[in-house]
Amino acid sequence: MKLPAFLRRVQVDDNYNLVEVPLVTRIRRVLGAVLVLVINVILIVRATVSCDIALSSKILLSERGGRDLASSALCLPKPASFSSFSTRNKRAQGARLYHLYAQNATTDELGHLQVTHVDYFDGAGLLQFTMRQNLRHYPEFNRRGNPTLSYVVRVIDKDGREKYANTAIMHTVSEEHRGYLFTRVAFDDLDFVLGTDYVTLYVFLTDTSDTLLSITLHGSGSANSRDALSAQTYLEV
Repeated sequence: MKLPAFLRRVQVDDNYNLVEVPLVTRIRRVLGAVLVLVINVILIVRATVSCDIALSSKILLSERGGRDLASSALCLPKPASFSSFSTRNKRAQGARLYHLYAQNATTDELGHLQVTHVDYFDGAGLLQFTMRQNLRHYPEFNRRGNPTLSYVVRVIDKDGREKYANTAIMHTVSEEHRGYLFTRVAFDDLDFVLGTDYVTLYVFLTDTSDTLLSITLHGSGSANSRDALSAQTYLEV
């Protein structure tokens, strides 16, 4: 089996002449090739382990959110810790689970922040999403001990009038994983009309109120509540 051309002792230079390449030069080339390979492997592994974790598939339920969802849904599981599920309204029209998608980028300019897994329970007024936060660039807490990032949802109707901004009840659960902070963010009591209202998520620095990321959402892929809701994993907050 022949060695690659750049590793051979005798090689062809730019003028097509045979020249003898010193051993030190060949060793340096080998080490350079190995270094490039290692860096690529690290980047691939890094990208793999930083993918969304199990927290992103969970639905956060506060006392109020659980009550609203239970009162609007036709069929829900009844975990022992959620007493509100026992007050389910049998005459309810039913909640529907929508997976919302962004009309624009879901990351900041440098890719240090990313919003994923946006879910909306139409009929119950629950909006939830996952924020992936690179801790090297945005630590979990700022110098004052407050969360570095804050979140706002704004709803504009089809006529351009603001229906809602920064008044919902918000809850968060976070998990750190391989240098990233994954935060599941849940808004309660947030009703909007899919397909006509404009819903925008804002992520900003808590101290300065500088906007880091804004995402406009639209609905897609509705599911019947009886099947979709019963299959979810709920987490009490």
